[in-house]
Amino acid sequence: MTAAVQVFDLRGEPCGLGPGQWAPLVTRSAEDQRGGCMHSWGVKVGTTSANRRRFGSEAAALARRALAAPYHISWGVTRAGVPVVALAHPVERYTFHGDHANREFVGIGAMVYAPSYEASRTTAHTAITDAHRAAMDMALQLAAVEYLGGREGLDLIAHRNACNQPKDHYGCCTEAVIAIACESSAVQSGVFIPRPDVRLHDLSRAWKPAWR
Repeated sequence: MTAAVQVFDLRGEPCGLGPGQWAPLVTRSAEDQRGGCMHSWGVKVGTTSANRRRFGSEAAALARRALAAPYHISWGVTRAGVPVVALAHPVERYTFHGDHANREFVGIGAMVYAPSYEASRTTAHTAITDAHRAAMDMALQLAAVEYLGGREGLDLIAHRNACNQPKDHYGCCTEAVIAIACESSAVQSGVFIPRPDVRLHDLSRAWKPAWR
């Protein structure tokens, strides 16, 4: 049985982003948000024994790692299989999470190490479990309620849909993360609607067939 999702609301914490990760003099409007932009951290995300002791649990230590990432919401799973969701930044914070999606989309980051395309998966990559699915679903539900006014029919895109440089993160948010999102109750119920063909910039790209 999958453990209950542990949610950590860290939006009241001091901003942990460094220079180049956010625009402190720019404020986003909650009313202007169109939906969610999905990302993958692209590395194995763990915790230190010192932080596990400091914050009282592995789940809490994992959640607090999200404060240093530009995604408004991050989700992951502990070594013991506990799904975790961190509300790391308020919606008004202009973080540089997704190029042309920075202003109008809530950044949702997956703490997983997955290949851009499943055909390239190796044993080094994160094995996706029901705990990951539970964490993603909770992250999307909270994005809708806590950041997007409880609306339905919200746009759900990947970083690939918002890239604006010739050599950009076109493999983000990965095939695995897309699959988890599209299977979620947040998508199945119509709260979020995947928009695979959206291109926010001339250099943005639609999803490849493997992601659909």
